[in-house]
Amino acid sequence: MYKNILLPLDGSTLAEQSISPTIELAKIFGSKIILLQIGEVFPLLKEDRDAEEKLMKERAGNYLDPIKKKLEEEGLSVDIAIKTGKADLEICLFAGRYDIDLVVMSTHGLGGITRWALGSVSDKVVRHSPKPVLLLRPVLENPLKDKVILVVDDEEDVLETVEEELDMCKIHKASDYKTACNKLKIGVFDIVILDIMGVNGFELLKESVSRGFPTVMLTAHALTQEALEESMKFGAVSFLPKERMSQLQDFLADVIECGGKPAWQKLFDRLGSYFRKRFGSGWKEQEILLKNFEEAVIKGEK
Repeated sequence: MYKNILLPLDGSTLAEQSISPTIELAKIFGSKIILLQIGEVFPLLKEDRDAEEKLMKERAGNYLDPIKKKLEEEGLSVDIAIKTGKADLEICLFAGRYDIDLVVMSTHGLGGITRWALGSVSDKVVRHSPKPVLLLRPVLENPLKDKVILVVDDEEDVLETVEEELDMCKIHKASDYKTACNKLKIGVFDIVILDIMGVNGFELLKESVSRGFPTVMLTAHALTQEALEESMKFGAVSFLPKERMSQLQDFLADVIECGGKPAWQKLFDRLGSYFRKRFGSGWKEQEILLKNFEEAVIKGEK
């Protein structure tokens, strides 16, 4: 019935929850499993695109190879496919062009499918896939559940959006520097989220870090390489563009998984291409930034 099953994976633990059910299906129907990972490549110049694509495919291969080996140890036939482009489009194209009988996907949203707005990857695949799609809701408890989070931003709509995105958390809000300082002095927070402009974000960052709170910078107007480097310098654990607000849960889950310690490697794995596109030719490779950051941390500990 299902000769070939397509299993798209994006590297998240939530998406990986689809692996075990897919194994069971494959065993029942004698199916081959095709592991698919898709990366976006942003640079405009061909040589930059080629380098970016090569790096992405190398990382994807390093991620998928152990999964392939694990499935083969279960006695299954497994292939790997790595593509570039928009995830939902490439999944649908792959399912249509190749002999795919079923697409298996996690709903992926940390709060489950009910929290996903129309337009998500899983929603688009369900709507446009030429082949049947089986959606599996993640069963892991949300790592952000009941976390106490302080959000500081001078724009009320941003505060409301973050509160809606993180409705599984206990949210405290501040819209100015003085209010934020007072909350930092009397409260205990699992994560602090700071805007940079409008609330004196870097001074708040220093205060937050001094109190041991994992702190994430969430910004739009100050989205520059210099601001990113300053965030690293002053002790932030991550740095998120506001235009990626829909992925806020994923980024904060990375912070939780890192035990509140810097999640820069995970951030650059997710957004390396985005930063290269945003910052252009002046962008320093993430390896250099991470090396400088680690050296600064070691120096500060001495």
